[in-house]
Amino acid sequence: RSGTSADPAFTAWVADTLRALGFRVQINDPYRGGDLVRSYGDPAAHRHSIQIELNRALYMDEATCEKHDGFAALRGQLTRFVE
Repeated sequence: RSGTSADPAFTAWVADTLRALGFRVQINDPYRGGDLVRSYGDPAAHRHSIQIELNRALYMDEATCEKHDGFAALRGQLTRFVE
């Protein structure tokens, strides 16, 4: 949401961390966040809200909606991110 729902420094930290894990990251393009991040994000009150979109092809066969081998790798990457 262009800095209105999270401090830009926090957004940059998230983006840099995800890039270091091997993800391609774009900020506010093509999406700028939805109602949830707008409603709950308030950087001035130290409430930072971001929306992270993941490409489903990273973890599932989009034709069958079944997980593929990429699921375990993605889970590991996201676990490292959260830690």
